[in-house]
Amino acid sequence: MRGLVLGLAVACQQQGGRALQVAHGPQARRASNPVRDSGSDAIQSSSVVPSRQSSTSGPVRTCVGCRTRAARSELLRVVAGSGPDGLPAVVPDPGHTAPGRGAHLHPTSECYEQAVRRRAFTRALRLSEGLPSTPVADYIASLPTMTPHDRPETGARSS
Repeated sequence: MRGLVLGLAVACQQQGGRALQVAHGPQARRASNPVRDSGSDAIQSSSVVPSRQSSTSGPVRTCVGCRTRAARSELLRVVAGSGPDGLPAVVPDPGHTAPGRGAHLHPTSECYEQAVRRRAFTRALRLSEGLPSTPVADYIASLPTMTPHDRPETGARSS
């Protein structure tokens, strides 16, 4: 057992210190009987699979307006709540903490207008009837304006 642990440590050093993951499934049979260098306790790197690194940082959500994927931190969450007059409405949730189903939207007037035109808030929030979304429009209008060049691209394309 000591030799196996020592071998994994050596293999980790050979891989540049990255975290390693032992293969599962059909590869496990091959990995359980690793090929060793003659006279050495080091496991050859063919029996160890490097762990997969994610290319995005954090959760990814889809904008209900433009239908492109973006990091959750770049999008404004909206929920069905009560507006300033106390009546039910679609309201912004900039802190991402309100209870219930939420929808995500780029905080731009273009994405907001597309979402309203497509009735995306009703569909995404699974509402039986449409609610006014003027609190969202007011919130977006109060934000500093972002041009399309300021908004970071995620590389995702909708089809």
